[in-house]
Amino acid sequence: MNKVKDYFTLIRNGASIKQNNNKIGYPITRIETISDGYVDREKMGYAGIKDLSKYEDYILESGDILMSHINSVKHLGKTALYEKINDEKVIHGMNLLVLRPNKKLITSKYAYYYFRTPHFKRQLPNITKNSVNQSSFTVTALKELYMYVPSIEKQNKIVEILDKAQLLIIKRKQQIEACDELVKSQFVEMFGDPVTNEYKWKVKKLNEVCTKITDGTHGTPPRYPEGYLLITGKNIRSTGIDLNDVEFVSEEDHKIIYARCNPEYEDVLYTNIGVNYGIAAINTLDFEFSMKNVALLKPCKSVLNPYYLWQVLNLLRNSILEQNKCGGAQTFMALSAIKNISIPMPDLQKQNQFAAFVQQVNKLKSSLQQSLTELETNFNALMQKAFNEELFL
Repeated sequence: MNKVKDYFTLIRNGASIKQNNNKIGYPITRIETISDGYVDREKMGYAGIKDLSKYEDYILESGDILMSHINSVKHLGKTALYEKINDEKVIHGMNLLVLRPNKKLITSKYAYYYFRTPHFKRQLPNITKNSVNQSSFTVTALKELYMYVPSIEKQNKIVEILDKAQLLIIKRKQQIEACDELVKSQFVEMFGDPVTNEYKWKVKKLNEVCTKITDGTHGTPPRYPEGYLLITGKNIRSTGIDLNDVEFVSEEDHKIIYARCNPEYEDVLYTNIGVNYGIAAINTLDFEFSMKNVALLKPCKSVLNPYYLWQVLNLLRNSILEQNKCGGAQTFMALSAIKNISIPMPDLQKQNQFAAFVQQVNKLKSSLQQSLTELETNFNALMQKAFNEELFL
């Protein structure tokens, strides 16, 4: 057992660069880049940087570990392994730490897996400083935490076993993603590309086919460890509502927010502010919750199926954003702009057929998701045995 600082040649924060989403210049990492536990290149930031001379020291190297050290408590210490693709150059941005392994002592893959263990995570509360909406720890404190690091030979054996288990998880996730692609493919087959409206469906504005279009709170209510669920833009995915990183508000604040925006089952939720605005999801929660940075669309079900509305908005996203560029550093879409979004309107019977197909696919996804949960549980048990030296007994 030695300290973290003994196994890495570099541990530091990234370059302070004001980022945007224009995708011009070299990509820059940000907190969202590793939000799903891997380096998601679709969630990089940009700042129009075309000359790397000022940032040569911040270019990531293959095998670097990225770690979240400013986040909600649940995601504090989340890590991802950066593996370079071709000749890409990625700038290490602020609010993610980079840990560069001393390859004579520790392999990148072993370090990546180790930082996911209960032993490492149990140490984090001891160095964490909490504030109202986020928590953090310093580089200095991280360096003093302890790691169990066996010989390189044993590290490679552990990694080989965990890689095989991880591959099963990856394949199951790919099957789930394939279900989502199947839904998109079915939509285009039935209705054509909604951007070009090749089948010449009648076009209506959302305020003509929705009974209500509003949004959640414009304020910043205090967050609590428990209470009434607050759904924000970060929880909205095109595949549904992500409850892995949620916040809560008081009953008093919830009553005020819910009076303004009362989402019901199968309403469409639509992000209207922040870096991920313009994403739609079907509400499948059957209980009350509050919303912030999310708009509520209640389809008039005599002419508009919510599942059709959900998919057409996501397929039209790039076109809608291009037409509604506004805001400075903070991107947003006003309710007036949302109300004026135009969508193709095929007949309701055809929309309902598509909705029935989606619901069948969702049943399959649910079964695959249950299998994924079991695989992840087994993987965690295997990982615990690996780092307790029980695999080779």
